[in-house]
Amino acid sequence: CILGLITGSVWARFAWGAWWTNDPQLNGAMVVFIVYVAYFILRNSTPDVEKRARLSAIFNIFAFVMMVVLLMIMPRFTEGLH
Repeated sequence: CILGLITGSVWARFAWGAWWTNDPQLNGAMVVFIVYVAYFILRNSTPDVEKRARLSAIFNIFAFVMMVVLLMIMPRFTEGLH
């Protein structure tokens, strides 16, 4: 995800003249990246192994649903560059 956002931003600079455009698919990818960064922060912030496993599993289900909605469903309903 990091590699895609960075290389996509560099390519967008040459293709569209801006590092970032207001495209639903690009914004969704950034939100998914932030959600998964929050997952890793949550996973490393709880010292209890059982509680960490349970919280991480629940949050990961939420993150996966958000990824499907933001990257596969929402861009189909809006007009964008992709």
